[in-house]
Amino acid sequence: MTRRTVSAVAIALALQAVGATAARADGLPVLGFTGGTRGVRSLDGTRRYLARPRRHETIVRAVTTSGRTQARAALPGRFDVPVVAYDGSASGLSANGRTLVLIRPRTAFPQRSTELAVLSAPTLHPLRFERLRGDFSFDAISPGGEWIYLIQYTSRFDPTRYRVRALSARTGHLLARDIVDPRNRGEAMRGNPITRVSSADGRWAYTLYDGNGQPFVHALDTARLTARCIDVAAFPTNVNPWQARLTLSGERLDVALEGQTLTEIDTKSLSLIALTRAAGAKTAKSQPSEGSNTVPIAVGLLLLAGAGAGAILTVTRRGVAPPRRSRVP
Repeated sequence: MTRRTVSAVAIALALQAVGATAARADGLPVLGFTGGTRGVRSLDGTRRYLARPRRHETIVRAVTTSGRTQARAALPGRFDVPVVAYDGSASGLSANGRTLVLIRPRTAFPQRSTELAVLSAPTLHPLRFERLRGDFSFDAISPGGEWIYLIQYTSRFDPTRYRVRALSARTGHLLARDIVDPRNRGEAMRGNPITRVSSADGRWAYTLYDGNGQPFVHALDTARLTARCIDVAAFPTNVNPWQARLTLSGERLDVALEGQTLTEIDTKSLSLIALTRAAGAKTAKSQPSEGSNTVPIAVGLLLLAGAGAGAILTVTRRGVAPPRRSRVP
């Protein structure tokens, strides 16, 4: 690969992760970033799963809160814990604690194939290795580990073109139909995943997306192979939207920013139940429908893409300035 090709790939990755973002569906435009040092934690908080490279293999460990290793395995090749939002939210572990999915880290866009490792979480014994033809990224997993949700990129040149797919963890076959909000099949909007939170039973994956004036929450029903999109209150001016967080309590999901609750969502009806009007913010339509600092990700992108990404990304003392959001024509 020539230097020019490497540079083009790096800039494409930076564009995808920061400026050119995925369509309005739950996706993973955080390409090139994986579980890092934090790994993914079980829902009950008793275990954390870590993946580390060693020569030509990957060492996977299940550790307790005290740091004691309960299980260990060596996998051929390079795999890591997938990240699903810019705050470093990780995924890949089923709610029942039985299935762990790792992905081969991305080094280019597009890539001809995608590799997944499906493991038994208690023992870390490999259940199957999947090599998918085409460019995919990991998004979520169903509570029982039956379904793995993926983003399939459909263009060699435009990373914002993709399909949300479901892969059977048992057979390795992709479901033919896409996973979409059935009420918004014709609507396509763009946004960056800021943060994610999951329901206590692991069925729902709620992801907050940014937006220049109109953020939204994507609610993915991982058990029933469907999704809902919920427009929420606009972020106040002069604040960093990358610090926004989701809080799930009972049947209420709060969207909060700098200590202020902007929107409350009833997770039973998937509709807005309250919102706080901010100066200059528009009222969102009432319709059904563990994070880390983002600065290291921004710096990583700048180092990756070099001067070519300088006009794309703005890093402030508070984090990353929000990229633009626009409708797909």
